[in-house]
Formats: sequence, C-alpha cells, structure tokens
Amino acid sequence: MAANPPSVDDLVSRNRSKYAEGYTKSHSVDEVMRGVVKFPSVIVDEVARETHLQNVGLMTNFITVSCCDPRLIPEEFGLFSREEYVVVRNAGGRAEFAVRDIVILSTMTEITDVVIIHHVDCGMTHLTNAGIRESLKSKGLGDDKVDSTEFGEIKNLEQSVRDDLKFLESSPYIAKSIKLHGYVHDMLDSGRLIRV
Repeated sequence: MAANPPSVDDLVSRNRSKYAEGYTKSHSVDEVMRGVVKFPSVIVDEVARETHLQNVGLMTNFITVSCCDPRLIPEEFGLFSREEYVVVRNAGGRAEFAVRDIVILSTMTEITDVVIIHHVDCGMTHLTNAGIRESLKSKGLGDDKVDSTEFGEIKNLEQSVRDDLKFLESSPYIAKSIKLHGYVHDMLDSGRLIRV
C-alpha cells in the first residue's frame, strides 16, 4: 500500500490531466435505445425502446462479481476493455451483497452469465464477523442488529465461491437461465483464474 494514499483532490487532478485527455466518448442509453448505436451481443426490442428498462446497450451478456481490493482489477486480468463487461465489486466479492446489482442489470439487459471471483490473500480472509462487530461497537457504531449481522467473512476461498454460487442458484431474483461460474484468482503467485 502507498505510504501517502492519494487525496480526493489528487484523484480529480489525475482524472483531468490523464484520463479525461484521452477519453473516448461513451454512448448514451438514449442513443442505444433509439437504435443509433448497435452492439452485436445485445438485442434491443420495441418493448425495451418504449420502457427503457431492458437492453441498454452494454456490449456484454455477463457480469463479474469481484472484490474491491485495489490489487484486484478484473479489467486487467481478464484483458477486457471498457463497455465489454460489467464488474460489480464489494469487500470479498460476495454474491449476497451484489444480488441487487445483478437484478438491476438483468432488468436492463439480457444477462446470460454471472462470474464470481474471489482471490488469494483477500482482506475478508483476515477478518471475522465477530471482529468487525467488535470494531463497530468500540467506535460506538451499529444498532441492535449488529450482533446478528453477517459481514461476509471468508474462512475458505473455494468454499466461499461455492457458497456464493449456491446463494445465487437459490435466489428467487436470479433467472434459472443464467449460467453461474466460480473462480479463485491467484493474484500472489501465478495470476491465474482457478475454476471452482
């Protein structure tokens, strides 16, 4: 981790001086809905055009759920570019905390696959639900439900991926037609995705 993490002003400055200078304009949802832009993997039908609820023009049919660890960048290890796929990130890459996003994206476009990726040396393998609860209490935070709140601790990487796949499989909000895939990313040694 950097000795002096960047400030918000640093991030804005980097955006303006580096990212924005070479930025390639993205297409608006309205452009896609009106048929001005067509992406091969997305079917925009009349109902979608009228309701603006489905198929907003993502060039993808799959969602990756991964950890928010700044060392783990799915766009880099998957060699994808912007707009090629959606990444939902949270601490541990847990499906339970990503299901809302998956449901919303499934409403906007036809999602065929969800990929769960957990990773070696994840911070959630070093924390426990009990430890997080104690930390909250010591800071005077939380409520009467804090003692029963699960924060997504990971005791075993492969098992956590299996648990997340099972969670999505049994969710009444996830279409049975969506294919579920699970991997562990070995970010410390090989850089490879290992199928679970």
